[in-house]
Amino acid sequence: MSENYTEGGAGPSLAAHSKDGSIRGQTPASEAIGQPATPSNMARDAVSNAAASANGVLGQARDMVSERGGQAADQLGQFVREQPVLALMVTGILCLTLGVFLGRR
Repeated sequence: MSENYTEGGAGPSLAAHSKDGSIRGQTPASEAIGQPATPSNMARDAVSNAAASANGVLGQARDMVSERGGQAADQLGQFVREQPVLALMVTGILCLTLGVFLGRR
């Protein structure tokens, strides 16, 4: 028999259709949790790592958007305090434009 044969496993059929069909023995990832390295365990680990990485990136993006939004609100508030008449005129023009577009539908 082949040295890649695993009793009762899918290793032989995978090995017949793939260059690296089954990994024998323990891998560093499986040694940490005590489970043998199977394709499903390796896929689960890869998905878990990708999800953790995406979660970190999304957290950073959320923090950046929140910070930039706060800065924009502060600048807008300062502009309204310094130029209240101009702020009212800009608001009126925006509302009039929005009303014209909604009235034409």
